[in-house]
Amino acid sequence: MIADSTMYFGAALAYAAVFAVLLVRLRSLEGPARRIGGAATAIIGVSTVAYVLMGLGVTVEFAGGTLDLPNLVDDVIAYAGVYAITAALAGASVRLIGAAAIIVTIQRVAFELPYAGYVGETGALAAAAVVIVGWFVVAALFVRPIWRAAESMAADRRLLHWKCRNLVLFLMAMLIVYAVCALFGVLGEFVNTSVNLYIDLLMRVGIAGLLFVNADAIGAVASNEVERRSHLLTPADD
Repeated sequence: MIADSTMYFGAALAYAAVFAVLLVRLRSLEGPARRIGGAATAIIGVSTVAYVLMGLGVTVEFAGGTLDLPNLVDDVIAYAGVYAITAALAGASVRLIGAAAIIVTIQRVAFELPYAGYVGETGALAAAAVVIVGWFVVAALFVRPIWRAAESMAADRRLLHWKCRNLVLFLMAMLIVYAVCALFGVLGEFVNTSVNLYIDLLMRVGIAGLLFVNADAIGAVASNEVERRSHLLTPADD
C-alpha cells in the first residue's frame, strides 16, 4: 500500500501544477472574471501548502485532542470559498453568500470533532447529523433565494452559476457519504485517503476549471442592464 504521506505529497505536486497554470491564465483576465478567477486560484494555492504540511504529518495538540489543522483550514477555505464563488455568480446578497459559507464551516468543524478525539460515538452521530442537515439547508438556499437572484443575471452567467451549483452540491453530497462511511470505519485506510483526495481535487480543480473555461460568462451583463446602460449613454430627445 502507498503511504498516506506519499499520497499527500503527490496531491501537493498536482495542486502546484494546476496553481501555476491558473496563475498564467489569470493574467489574461479582467474585471469580475479576474476577481473570481483569482479567488479560485487562491484556493488551489492554499491546498498546495496544506497538502505539503499534511505530508509532513503536521498536527496540533489542543484541549486534549489532536487537530489535523492543515486539512481543517484547507477544507474550510475551499468549501466556504467554492460556495461563496458559486453564490456570487448568481449575484446573491452578501447575507446569502455569508450564510452558505458559515453553514459549510460549521459542517466541517463538526466533522472534525470525532476525528480529533473530542467526542465519542454519540457525539459522532450528532456531528454526522449536523453535516447532513447542513447540506439540505445549503441546497435549499441555492435552489430558492440564490436562484431567484440568478434569474436577474445574464443567461450565460446564470448558466455558469447553474453548472457550478450542481457540481458543488453533488460533490459535497458525495463527500458527506464518504465522510460518514469513514467516520464509522466502513472504508480501509488506503481507500479512505484515496477517495478523500479524489473528491477534494474534483471540488477545487473542477470549479476552477469551469470558471476559467467560461471566463467570458462571468462578466456577462443582463439584458435589462444593457438597456439601462444604453439609455444612460444615449442623449435625451429634445
